[in-house]
Amino acid sequence: MEFSSQQILRLCTLFHRALLAQDKVKVHSLGWELLKKKHLLRPGEACMALNHFAQLKVLDHDLWQGFSDALPEVFVEIDCKTLGLTTNAYARAMLKHDVAFQLLARRAETLLRQGRMQGRHMAMIVNGFSKLRVRDEALMEAVSTEVTSSAEKLNAVDLASVANGYARLWMHDKEVLDALREPTMSALPQFNMQNIAMIIHAHGRFLRHDAELLGALLAELRRRCEASREVVPAHNLAPIIHAMATRLSWCTPDFLKVVDMSLPTAIKEMKLPDTFLTVAGLKNITGWHVSQELRNAVFSHCLQQMRRFSSGGVVAVLELALKLQHHSVDFWNRALSACQESLATTSWEPANIASLALVLSELPEGIEKAELVDAVAEMAQGLEALPLETLVDLAAAFARLCRPQARLFSEAARHFARIPAAPGEDQPKRLLEALWRMSPEMFEQHPTLSQAADAINLDLSPGNC
Repeated sequence: MEFSSQQILRLCTLFHRALLAQDKVKVHSLGWELLKKKHLLRPGEACMALNHFAQLKVLDHDLWQGFSDALPEVFVEIDCKTLGLTTNAYARAMLKHDVAFQLLARRAETLLRQGRMQGRHMAMIVNGFSKLRVRDEALMEAVSTEVTSSAEKLNAVDLASVANGYARLWMHDKEVLDALREPTMSALPQFNMQNIAMIIHAHGRFLRHDAELLGALLAELRRRCEASREVVPAHNLAPIIHAMATRLSWCTPDFLKVVDMSLPTAIKEMKLPDTFLTVAGLKNITGWHVSQELRNAVFSHCLQQMRRFSSGGVVAVLELALKLQHHSVDFWNRALSACQESLATTSWEPANIASLALVLSELPEGIEKAELVDAVAEMAQGLEALPLETLVDLAAAFARLCRPQARLFSEAARHFARIPAAPGEDQPKRLLEALWRMSPEMFEQHPTLSQAADAINLDLSPGNC
């Protein structure tokens, strides 16, 4: 169907009807007709087209590129609403076009400096740029100026979007976060769970330990979980755990209660990155009574994803299972099988091999591990120029496993010939103890070992190591 220049309004109407009918094919074809008339489009019509494409996931690269290239011609005079909605369209489609974003940034910066940008649309722009990791320093400087002077005008959604936007871009602006603090406290009842997760994530990323604000946010989450039995969704819970347990190392009773109530359900919906964030965070929690329900849910889900984990992820799951005393023989048999497959098919960093060896040395009785221990021992034979921490972990693990590793222990002895031990250093102490436990005769063969033990006042008499 062809449209004349006089039919541009009719074309826009048909295009909008196609969206309402969820007709992706028609939206796509009419989009090309609109692009042919780009010189006649008003800013709002171009913005509408991009948002319709994004909503129906019409992601034809050439079509989007055509509209992006046309924006400088179309967006001569533009208001803040159109800017915000256009940025939002690119963010929803996850498409980053340099020409479009340079134009959007300069137009937004101008409106901000002129005081003509509303908070709602400013937050949409920050959210869109940060979602696509477009870091425009001049734009964000103008945003910072606006936020510090008028943060109290932002609503709950906008407060969370701005805080999360700065976090995504790793732009730690203390004045902005300070300005957002009081409005955030006041807007607490209006936040949904995602808003709360976004703000906690921002504080975690910037290591901002605001006990009062974070405490209030977590108390509100707990209240909602207990009042409605509603759990925090998977995509919100993972960043909360990462922020509180990994970044801030601050696990309050409210935080632990939220995890207890939400994780058994949420873990089942977690994709690989969120599972890894969660496992890493749980490893950092201390003094926590974990229910069998939670353990079963976490490790059942981990087993489903185990073969897709990196070597670091595999080791993290095993370390967490040890920490939480998950002694299911079925879990360990399946987990160690997946681990052995990973060793055979992927490349492992020496540090992860050492961590795996430590896990194997600490496994409870009754879990079959001999074949995997053999595989790890064989890999350890080929490792060279190891950093001290990795050397220590390997030596300690093989000493516990009663597996002589002559080459490894000789490398450890040579370490002390190069780098003398000093009092107060924990790693040399662990290494010397492991060597003594495994091979006391080495101290006669390598005088530097005895000298190192004397230097740190380590008693190597029988029964002390």
